[in-house]
Amino acid sequence: MSRPRGLPKTGGRKKGTRNLKTLVLRESLARVGFDIIKELHELYPKLNHEMQAKILMSFIQFLFPKPSSVHMSDLRTYEMYKKKDSSIFGNLDGGPEDEEEFDPNGF
Repeated sequence: MSRPRGLPKTGGRKKGTRNLKTLVLRESLARVGFDIIKELHELYPKLNHEMQAKILMSFIQFLFPKPSSVHMSDLRTYEMYKKKDSSIFGNLDGGPEDEEEFDPNGF
């Protein structure tokens, strides 16, 4: 049976605590003097292009954040913008320019 919604979590790791297996692996590699970045730097030029591409693709997730989802309630069409405040489009429709500032959170 799962924990009821709203009931605080009990047990497990505290937030920010590293996984024990990760710590043990890092300490073991450091103890024997294995530097993964140095090894990868030396090995990379010897690999074929396909393997080099796979390695680069695996690093992308650490370099660029994944895009967040966009909720439909956050999207507005051109017509919605135009009705709300024509001045954000340079007064294309000839409407009054003294309307209030555009607020993306308020419709």
